[in-house]
Amino acid sequence: MFYKLVAALFSTISLAIVINLLSRSGFDSSSMIFIIFFPLYLCIGIPTAILIEWFLKERATNRLSFLLELCMYISAGGLLGGILILTEFFKGDDQLFAIILTTVCSVLYYIILKLVYMFK
Repeated sequence: MFYKLVAALFSTISLAIVINLLSRSGFDSSSMIFIIFFPLYLCIGIPTAILIEWFLKERATNRLSFLLELCMYISAGGLLGGILILTEFFKGDDQLFAIILTTVCSVLYYIILKLVYMFK
């Protein structure tokens, strides 16, 4: 659980930096992004990671299990984007952005989680 919390922290920091670098606005929005996304990683990302690990504990035993796990994280991110669209949180042109953002967040969390597990 500690490793998932560390991965959520580093994922949020790196996401805030990347979004701030890609932003065309003149002000620093990284602290606002961190305040928004860190609780989302804690409330949604960590339980999703626990469910994915629980599901794959007995099923994925071969060398390609990381690929199945990555596909599950991508699916979870796309599903979260779809839920945000269905609840009409994003409207109009922002719907594709919502799916891409949630999928990128889930893949970023997966990569950083694997790096944290590698350096434990």
